[in-house]
Amino acid sequence: LMRAPKEYNNTNRDPHVEIALWLIEQGVKTESELVGTQIPYVVCLGPDARTPPAKRSYHADEMLKRQHELKPDIKWYITQQLLPPIQRIITPI
Repeated sequence: LMRAPKEYNNTNRDPHVEIALWLIEQGVKTESELVGTQIPYVVCLGPDARTPPAKRSYHADEMLKRQHELKPDIKWYITQQLLPPIQRIITPI
């Protein structure tokens, strides 16, 4: 998190920003404690496939607490995290 969570665009926030706002809302962290830190999160399956990943993301600790009800979105991780770097590596070949 490079700046205060409220400074990010409201319409297209990334998962780490949503989680930072949630941590502040819950009273777990203050805004100043979060700036310059990494926010661990997991993108989970949601009730609707059209729900943006940021709205289906949970802090890693929350994921562990609710592991029986929250399931990671494996398809999202494959298509968004694994395939793009693999394609960049093999494209020149």
